[in-house]
Amino acid sequence: MYLRLGDLDKAIADDNSALAQTDPKEGADSADALYLRGLAELRKGLQSQGHADLAAARKLEADIDKNYASMGLTP
Repeated sequence: MYLRLGDLDKAIADDNSALAQTDPKEGADSADALYLRGLAELRKGLQSQGHADLAAARKLEADIDKNYASMGLTP
């Protein structure tokens, strides 16, 4: 929600909180949080962090780009 509103700091904080509460090996939950945090980081100009999070999300869920593109959320 914060990502769509453009509040990137809150978006990143929410995703950090979600990641702290999930097992990174669980897959979908971690992939979603990593992907959304990556998008927020890219929009904030944090290129290396954003690309690293997107890559980590893609390793957990191969179709994640397609899934979020259908919602209008792309890098």
